[in-house]
Amino acid sequence: LAARVMRLRLLLPAGSGIGQCGVALVATGGEAKWSGRSRAEIVDHATTVSLDADFSQLRPGPYTLWIEKDGVRLLRVPVTIRTNRKD
Repeated sequence: LAARVMRLRLLLPAGSGIGQCGVALVATGGEAKWSGRSRAEIVDHATTVSLDADFSQLRPGPYTLWIEKDGVRLLRVPVTIRTNRKD
């Protein structure tokens, strides 16, 4: 992920269902550095959550992207923030 403002579109695991989801980018020490909420919807036969994210102030490096719905963690994915490039 680039250290900039972007629109995230995340595909959730099969059977996740629609409803409010929490999304967070968590640093190695466990501190949430960014978080947001959006409604999961069915888009093209897949459960999808879309939201705007501002990663422009985050330091490059490793993080974990957490997605939860109804208090249940659906997904935990390692991601890397890289410096913003023009590509």
